[in-house]
Amino acid sequence: MYRGQGTDGSFIETVGGGENKGENKGFAFFGSGDESGSMCEPADRDMTEPRIKILRDFAKWTALSALRSGAPIKSRKDVYGLLEAVAFEDVLQPGSPILEADFDKWHEQQTLKLCDRNHHVPIGWGVKLINVYLKTAAYIGDLGRPNLRDVLHPPIDAGLWEGIAKRFPKRQDILDDARCVLRIKEITDYKTYRQIIDGCRAAAKTLECSLIEVDQLWQGAATPEAE
Repeated sequence: MYRGQGTDGSFIETVGGGENKGENKGFAFFGSGDESGSMCEPADRDMTEPRIKILRDFAKWTALSALRSGAPIKSRKDVYGLLEAVAFEDVLQPGSPILEADFDKWHEQQTLKLCDRNHHVPIGWGVKLINVYLKTAAYIGDLGRPNLRDVLHPPIDAGLWEGIAKRFPKRQDILDDARCVLRIKEITDYKTYRQIIDGCRAAAKTLECSLIEVDQLWQGAATPEAE
């Protein structure tokens, strides 16, 4: 379930992750935001085959587009080949609620397998591909098992590191973990990545949001300040 405020100031509540004859459904309730608290009729959104294909294709494209000049691979053939070998069905197909520990175990296993398939891809770039894919497919697209959105990891890059430093300049505990390295290529093992995620979890606790919603601090879309 997600509760929040829409861009127009209205109250939004969504309930996703249900299972109905192999289809994943999401329900959105849009309120006027006035004192009466009146609610509109629920919007029923079926996860049809075309919608699922569109979301998963777009998730691959966003992962490819998130690669920068320093990425060890850049071709669509290489990136899509690696992503298509990841067992995303384990978490994206409707099923029982997924626990944080189960997702973390799946994430580590799939990252290591991805990097083993192409030894030019270090852990830092492997997790970036997986996390951007799931941000698009599961967080934005609402695909996946119940509770998946609550356990997703944020994509780690310079924009997030910058945002964390700006938001928590005096929280050395967060900075020491989340910013233990400051370049994607320096995340050379999963232990280092886990330390970064621990710092992000501490930030999420302070922000009172889910782990992936630490991505609200990401500076990649910030308008550059006037010189």
